[in-house]
Amino acid sequence: SGGLEFLDAHGRWIPATPQAASLVCNLGEVVQLLSAGVYPATVHRVLRPKQAVGRLSLPYFWNPSLDAEIEALDLQQPVANLRGRPPASE
Repeated sequence: SGGLEFLDAHGRWIPATPQAASLVCNLGEVVQLLSAGVYPATVHRVLRPKQAVGRLSLPYFWNPSLDAEIEALDLQQPVANLRGRPPASE
């Protein structure tokens, strides 16, 4: 295991098993707010591996200013399209 774990809906820590040529992106509260909860913030932790393993970790944290107003985006159509469903007719 690479050490990254995420908390599932039942309160269990699930290891994010490393996959070759993959990228893991944990989303934070700003994306959760922008998406009106469609993309929830990932509750996660990183444990130190018991054995030395090669991995690359590039954490990047971005936060708007404290007085920024964040409004949810209308993601109904884009999310439906990402899930392979045709757009809902109006």
